[in-house]
Amino acid sequence: MKKIAIVLNNISGKGGVERVVTSLSNQLYNKYHCEIHIISLFSTNESEIFYDINSNIKVIHLGNKNLKSVRVFKQFLECNKQKYNYMLCCSVPISVLTLFSKIFGKTSTKIYAWEHSQYEHASYIIKAIRRIIYPFLDGIITLSQHDGNIFRGYLKNVFVIPNFKPFISNQTSNYKNHTLISVGRLSYEKGFDMLIDAFNLIHDQIGDWKLEIYGEGKEYDALSEKIKLYGLENKIFLKTFTSNIMEKYLNASIFICSSRSESFSMVIIEAMECGLPCISFNCKIGPQEIISDGIDGFLVDCFDIEELANKIKLLINDYTLRMNMGVNAKKKAKQYDVEVIMHHWEKILGLEKQDGEKKA
Repeated sequence: MKKIAIVLNNISGKGGVERVVTSLSNQLYNKYHCEIHIISLFSTNESEIFYDINSNIKVIHLGNKNLKSVRVFKQFLECNKQKYNYMLCCSVPISVLTLFSKIFGKTSTKIYAWEHSQYEHASYIIKAIRRIIYPFLDGIITLSQHDGNIFRGYLKNVFVIPNFKPFISNQTSNYKNHTLISVGRLSYEKGFDMLIDAFNLIHDQIGDWKLEIYGEGKEYDALSEKIKLYGLENKIFLKTFTSNIMEKYLNASIFICSSRSESFSMVIIEAMECGLPCISFNCKIGPQEIISDGIDGFLVDCFDIEELANKIKLLINDYTLRMNMGVNAKKKAKQYDVEVIMHHWEKILGLEKQDGEKKA
């Protein structure tokens, strides 16, 4: 039985990293009967885990407030006594701590940096640390080919594994509900301010269509003020995260990603699984590796708010177009089936499927 640890900042978060970590952990336990430990640096035993996780997966809450104390390194040394076969590290500082605890603990654990953020958005310090530390790791896992190619410029064991879709929908949108949907953390990089601006340009031309934005974050107040400024309180709705986001996708007809940057847009995959045509800014990486422009959605020149508004209006005014794009989007989502993506993990972690699926 493989013994695997996945180390991240805070398992109690509601973002993409937390969702992917819990999804992968469940797959590794249920299908491959691995012993899985999730090591969470900043959560405590009282922290609530938002996403569903198999009760047999051990979650270790380290309860730290920052990474600047000797206590943190001692915790990593203690974790290394578990003699894991593999440790997947979800940030650069975690990779550094894991590597040094392996050296001091004299273990044979294989360490992989599992990159979740866009390479080029890291600070110069983080980029420098990567160049110094990553050659001593056993491998690097990226979400996009773009980032994978950058790492291959100075590293050998680089693997590109996109995230698999977190759910399977046996239904698709009927494309008749007059609802636009967007999902993500309410932060500057997600660009919801630009989406609101785009909607404002066309709101008086699209009848009773409304926009629902699902997410939480520090930009909530600023976005609320912008909605009020435009007088769109009855057209644009900020809603909290929900564990049943699939239902929300199915009740919508068009998905919009207005991010200023993305490493890999899981929400686009989720929307496609529900048969939604997707409109996104053409970020340097992420959406352009998923959306085929004009086939299953539209890629808009970055931050061109007027063009974003025009593409939204085009799909609103053409039921047949959004239905055809939605059908193609559903087909595209098959590329991110669990079985397809887990095949890559099998190779890296030396996994073999076991007879019978374990349950919680």
